[in-house]
Parts: sequence; C-alpha cells; structure tokens
Amino acid sequence: MTAALLPTTFHPTIAGDGLAVDQAPISIHRLDPSVYHRRRLAVLALALGMILGLFSFGHQAGASSDPVTIAAEATVIVVQPGDTLWTIARTMQPEGDHRALVSTLSEMTEGGVLQPGQRIVVPSILQG
Repeated sequence: MTAALLPTTFHPTIAGDGLAVDQAPISIHRLDPSVYHRRRLAVLALALGMILGLFSFGHQAGASSDPVTIAAEATVIVVQPGDTLWTIARTMQPEGDHRALVSTLSEMTEGGVLQPGQRIVVPSILQG
C-alpha cells in the first residue's frame, strides 16, 4: 500500500472579530523596561568600543609613518674629521659611564670605521 501525499488547502472561516474561527488571538507581550535599557547599553558599549578601536588603529598607523614625529624622536649626528665613538658619546652624555653608549653607537654604525660626513641617527631615548 502506498499513500499519496496530496496538498491540502486550508480555507479558514472568518468570524465577526476578524479572526479565523480556529485561530487563537495573538497577545502582544511587552518586555520589562529594564530589558530594553540593558539592550541599549550593550549596543552603546559595542559602538563605543568600535569607535575607540578605530581611533586607536588610526593613531598607531599614523604614528610610524609621520616624518615630523620621527624627526622629533631622533637626532642626526654628522661625523666630523677626527671624531670617534668615544668623543661622540662624551658629547651626547657629558657625565657618567660611556661604555654602554659607545657599544650602542658601534652597533648602529655596524662596527665600521667612521667617515667624515657620515650621518648617525640617534634615537632620543639614548640621549642623556
């Protein structure tokens, strides 16, 4: 035996109140106002987080490529005839132990011999 599935159509009978005879009236249930308040706060927090994230990303992206910022954070030293790493270190840091600064300057110049006119870019954090 095989049962055939035939589409059935539903013809509701409309009563005087506008509802179908076998249809239950729909009740609209309003949520508590605190639910709406929490939802609004959540959306506000999400929007604020996205805005702050965009500002933070824009600040980080712009900070590294701005030549004015880079120039303000570093000093360019032009090597003069007779300069050594020690004399440059003493000029940058008049007092104290110069060995760490000389070592850093040596790394920055890749350990090569200084040539007159050579430029050494020194970050401001190294300057005494």
